[in-house]
Amino acid sequence: MSNFSVRAAMVAAVLLSTTTGGLFESAYAQSAKAKSKPQASGQMVCNAQGCRPVAPGCHLEQQQIGTSGPWTNKEVCK
Repeated sequence: MSNFSVRAAMVAAVLLSTTTGGLFESAYAQSAKAKSKPQASGQMVCNAQGCRPVAPGCHLEQQQIGTSGPWTNKEVCK
């Protein structure tokens, strides 16, 4: 095998490994995006124990206690 053939084979191997690694990395990145967690809404819910962020994937809805009672926020998760 000539010196040129050895160099050409080495360059081809490096290019192939770089391309293949990029494909696996890209597939991994796409998989991670597909399985992303629901993001927090930025809302806070408070009660007698204190305040905390609304759980990811949930939101607050206003509900009235009884027919003429005060309004309160309820955390609703789907």
